[in-house]
Amino acid sequence: HVVQQLEGTQCSYFFFKHNDPLKSSLAVFLRSMAYQMANANRSVRQQLLELQQDDPFLEMENTRNIWRKVFGVVFKAQYHQPHYWVIDALDECKAAENHDFGGLFGFLAKIDHGVPVKLFMTSRFTTELERLIAPLHPVTEQVTAEDTTQDIRAYVKTYLDSLPGENKEEQTDLAESIIAKSSGCFLWAVVVIHQLKEVMFFEETEDVLQQVPQEMEGLYMRSLQVLSTKPKYKQLTLSILNWTICAMRALTTFELKDALKLDINQTIIKDLEKAIPSLTGHLVFVDRHSRVQILHQTVTAFLTDPNLGSEIRVKKSEGNTNIAKACLRYLCGEEMQMQKRRRSSAAIFRERTNALSDYACSYFSEHLLRATSTDDELFKLLTNFLRTNILTWIEIIAQKKRMDFLTRAAKHLKAYLDRRAK
Repeated sequence: HVVQQLEGTQCSYFFFKHNDPLKSSLAVFLRSMAYQMANANRSVRQQLLELQQDDPFLEMENTRNIWRKVFGVVFKAQYHQPHYWVIDALDECKAAENHDFGGLFGFLAKIDHGVPVKLFMTSRFTTELERLIAPLHPVTEQVTAEDTTQDIRAYVKTYLDSLPGENKEEQTDLAESIIAKSSGCFLWAVVVIHQLKEVMFFEETEDVLQQVPQEMEGLYMRSLQVLSTKPKYKQLTLSILNWTICAMRALTTFELKDALKLDINQTIIKDLEKAIPSLTGHLVFVDRHSRVQILHQTVTAFLTDPNLGSEIRVKKSEGNTNIAKACLRYLCGEEMQMQKRRRSSAAIFRERTNALSDYACSYFSEHLLRATSTDDELFKLLTNFLRTNILTWIEIIAQKKRMDFLTRAAKHLKAYLDRRAK
């Protein structure tokens, strides 16, 4: 909404997202802002082009290096109007998780007052954030539960016709009950609305409203209890949760469908996008870009808690092991084999139809690094891959012009094998 209101101005924006390694990275944030500023300002473009010519091998993963070198020239450009930065969900940045926000605010505090950069940021309130942002002398506005009540009311009203009830009056009464019980917690309202859309009996409606505790942890536990009544799909549910939480980026429904086949050897025939909410107790959803997302970062913390007393718990080491094995099954498969031409020694690629192909090629080593080193099946799959299709993989990575994946994979393989040798 804020970005839309700033349409017609020079505006750069970034939305942090906790469960996305790219969207939670300070380095990616800084690179994105520099890119957007260059798109909007010719002088900034010129400064960055000169920097690239002077230093073509500039290290772009180190945040301090990016700020010192990239923004050192960005802020030397000419500005004929204010440039707005819109930063959303700052608390979902990795730096917040590691209590290392000082670097970012140290950078922001060093922006010269002559540079017309205006900042708009949103974040959950923390005392640490309040302390760090104070030197910037910001104008702050804290959103309270009362402030969100009207937003919740508007949200519930949009789903009024899908709520259970024999007539409009019953649906309206139920909507008012949801608004009253939400206590300003938008997430609670969203989950309850999705649960109510599936009830068949009036008594179920009362159960949804009455048995869900006030705290979100209780709500998540109830979702797990509902899932425990569906033992037939337990393996499928755990696989979806593992991929959603442990994947290095959000998968599309097409990628997840093929991932599940490689992981648990089951072929989904139903519409996965429609099935995911009920299969995961509404802890996972599919966004408008068909990407599979965890409902909220607190769901990840809840499901990975070692003290969680439920069969449906995500063990990250086990989850990464299963994902690594699934990726390696693909990398060892027929699609990765080269075909020889009949009258030539040259090899050609087979057509890659598996939707997980790009992910498996790009991120298998990330999961290998995080997997348990004692799993013999994983080691055998890795050995088979290195003996068969490794050259195909190298050529695919080269075609993608991501040679950094090769060096990263080499480091990950060494770390895995060192642990395996102990």
